[in-house]
Amino acid sequence: MRASAVSSAWAAASAPRGSDEVGRFHILHAVSKAYDLTKAEPKSDWGKLAIGTRVVRATHTNNVGAVFFGEPNHHLRWYTTNPAEVVVPVEQVLHASFTMEAATLPPLGQEGWDIDEQRQAVNQGAAVLSEDDYQIIMKALTA
Repeated sequence: MRASAVSSAWAAASAPRGSDEVGRFHILHAVSKAYDLTKAEPKSDWGKLAIGTRVVRATHTNNVGAVFFGEPNHHLRWYTTNPAEVVVPVEQVLHASFTMEAATLPPLGQEGWDIDEQRQAVNQGAAVLSEDDYQIIMKALTA
């Protein structure tokens, strides 16, 4: 059975400059359309944002199960929602309006990461970033 799609309001944004995450990205769930700030945003993850900056409001996600199958370069791209809101400058958005599929449990007996962690993530409505969308994000990030 194919997993169902979980919204198309996903976006990927580059990590804030000056952080220890330079060269990485965040998966966010947009909660607004893009708009221009009418007052400064002093506490953005991307530093102070001036009046007139084009932004989008979004909620963070939590990456689940960072590595699986014992392969340090094979990351599981499952994400659960996180209610923390963030204001993102649109120039930080690497890829937007893509759909992520609902995460599903693997067949019984399949080797992988902690089945309890997977079960908990599925119960929390985890969504999966596809390989194609991941490659689009990485290409934009390294451009």
